[in-house]
Amino acid sequence: MRRLHLVELEDLPAFPAALRDLVTESLAFFERLGGVPDQVAPLVRRLLAASEARQVVDLCAGAGGPMAALAPDLAAEGVAVVFTDLYPNQPALTALARTHQGVTVFGAPVDARAVPASLRGVRTVCTAFHHFAPADAEAILRTAVEARQPIGLFEVAERRAFTIALAPLVALAQLATAPWQRPWRWRRLALTYLVPLVPFVLAFDGTVSCLRAYRVDELLALANRVGGGPDWRWEAGRIPVAFGVGNVVYLLGHPTQAAANG
Repeated sequence: MRRLHLVELEDLPAFPAALRDLVTESLAFFERLGGVPDQVAPLVRRLLAASEARQVVDLCAGAGGPMAALAPDLAAEGVAVVFTDLYPNQPALTALARTHQGVTVFGAPVDARAVPASLRGVRTVCTAFHHFAPADAEAILRTAVEARQPIGLFEVAERRAFTIALAPLVALAQLATAPWQRPWRWRRLALTYLVPLVPFVLAFDGTVSCLRAYRVDELLALANRVGGGPDWRWEAGRIPVAFGVGNVVYLLGHPTQAAANG
């Protein structure tokens, strides 16, 4: 199936911020429910160990996604976590930073294709890499290589018939779980049950996300075009998530230990 770079509603500049926040919070809830953070955690720790970095810079964070679940443990281990996004869910991220020492929110919007030089550490892009067309996706990888900063990409959307068929069912899951999602908001209930915009956006964007997703071989092809030299390593693969209904597709890139020490 050919990759189709269609438009997700959330990507539109005119998309209401309040509705975007509800959608990103729901996505973070479903990712935790599916055990995605459990699969991402050892991969992030592998990048930390390979580079000896003591900070994670989460790009395209939304409401925090899988890194919101990992940040408290990482912070307790002495690893700082900085959340960034071009359209950050400021209330959700600020609440997380307020309750955990070592977790912060970068004060300005951050484009993952042009990360400020002050943000050093393991870069992560959780469940958001499919938003970028190949040229922009390469730019994200290239800026990490040029800055010699490790990077990890983690996706649950996959371009295969089974996953595409499941995507609209997220709308039903939203109807079943909205009252238990946190932070608790009246407008989440209103926009789920009275005017079902949240389920609609989840189903529409979820389907488009699958059609835009990169396969493992395509991620490696992007990485190989970027390169990095003899002191840089790329690795990609798939790890099953809970209940066997999907996978975490990942790409890891980092300097070799000798280069990191140098």
